Amino acid sequence: QQQQQQQLQEEEDKSPPPLHVAVKFSRDGPSVLRREIDALQQISRHSAHPHIVQFYGIVKHMEGGDEAQFGLLFDWCPFTLADRTVLVKAKIVELVAQVADALHFLHTKHGFVHRDVKGANVLVQKPTKNWSEAVAKLADFGSAKALVGIDEAQTFHVGTAEYKPPEARTGRYVPESDVYSLGKCMVMIRGRGQSAIFRSQSRAHNDWKSIEEQCVLKDWKSRLKADKVRDLLRQMQKPGGAGTDHPPGVAAAQGGGAADPPRPPPMSPAPAAAAAAAVAAAAVAPRAPEGGPRVVVCGVRAFCVVLLSYK
Repeated sequence: QQQQQQQLQEEEDKSPPPLHVAVKFSRDGPSVLRREIDALQQISRHSAHPHIVQFYGIVKHMEGGDEAQFGLLFDWCPFTLADRTVLVKAKIVELVAQVADALHFLHTKHGFVHRDVKGANVLVQKPTKNWSEAVAKLADFGSAKALVGIDEAQTFHVGTAEYKPPEARTGRYVPESDVYSLGKCMVMIRGRGQSAIFRSQSRAHNDWKSIEEQCVLKDWKSRLKADKVRDLLRQMQKPGGAGTDHPPGVAAAQGGGAADPPRPPPMSPAPAAAAAAAVAAAAVAPRAPEGGPRVVVCGVRAFCVVLLSYK
């Protein structure tokens, strides 16, 4: 019996670590959910991108005589670019550069415009206790649309008002429309002044402001391309670059602050039960191979936490 227990322990030690995922149930109706699924499937068909949230599949939930609800399985990312903790402790210049890289990938590899870039739609994952290793992941593709005609996506009433580019008023969206929204994110980040690079008129502060101003120009043809935004932000971080010319205290904000205690996801009994049932009924979700990773489904906002093993 002792030998058997030892063998079981050895097998447990060899098993892959749990895969943490989030379940998203849409409140916007099936058409928005379908559009997001279509966009995610097209984007992930050929290759994943490290700064676009990973889509794992769909779960279905039915309760009583209610209409079936469908949820999407994503990477578990407990923070967003709008969170104060991220703005204070993470390498904010690199996180925004990662978002710009994700947009460049969308625009050039897949011919998509996101159309709703904002802080709340940029998830932040912290794979270790060190904030310097935090990773940005662009999410929420319910408004994404393929480019048509002369690189334009025509539509109305999508996105968030304060991040909308001027051309959106006529329903016109181009890749530079996403750059405008990213520039507005940069304005928000600088305006909140949480990161130490914005606490004085440093070279980094001025360079950041210069980049954001070139993102939010009224004429979309004059704006920076997403890859140029990425390159300029990364240039700031190189030795001798503006990102290294900081006042005292910036090292913590740019190089990662003290380790943060684990942040438990918010719980709500009803949504938790719904999500747990949805995962249990995950016949429509992709199945992991025999002996594959355990999956930890973690809540996003009002969702749940449940641990299970796919077999």
